[in-house]
Amino acid sequence: MKAEKIILTVDRSFSGDNMAGSAAMASSEAIASSELVALVTLAVALLALIASFYFGWLQRRHFQLSSKAMLDFTYSTHGALLELENHGFGPATLTKFTAKVDGEKPFDLMTSEGVDAYVRALLRGIPVVGNHRVATLSKNTIIGAGRKSLIISVDRTFTGAEQQVIFANFKTINVRAKYTCIYGKEMTANLRGFT
Repeated sequence: MKAEKIILTVDRSFSGDNMAGSAAMASSEAIASSELVALVTLAVALLALIASFYFGWLQRRHFQLSSKAMLDFTYSTHGALLELENHGFGPATLTKFTAKVDGEKPFDLMTSEGVDAYVRALLRGIPVVGNHRVATLSKNTIIGAGRKSLIISVDRTFTGAEQQVIFANFKTINVRAKYTCIYGKEMTANLRGFT
């Protein structure tokens, strides 16, 4: 056997075939970078979509809070014994208005009988009451923003001793108003005793 000598030579010159190989390599790198740009673009678009939904939700929440009704009670022993006032920025639709004296069944303040029972409970122990005016609110009565609805008023001023009797009576009475705001959310206002 005769040994043959193999000589390898490396041609470092570029031929047409080598140029095609280099172009194919560059092309595959270009596809990878274009895919990266597409993925980044897709991610930015998805983030923008999520942000728009989130800020839309925030705006709706802001509108709901800025048009929320907030019913509260105003009470006194001079003139108006009980008023219902809306301190919120939106209208309140009254759905239920009740009072309950401790140990007794509740009475409906949307009827004249219920308001009369409330007046009797509140003024219990005062010999001569004088004239009083009552207003009954019906279901779905709307109380506008910043408005008051007079429920009970009297035409006299109570003495200090009579005021103490009213304070003591008032501590036994729980008044509750259920209402909805413009977005249909149901809320409740409670009043128990003088604060």
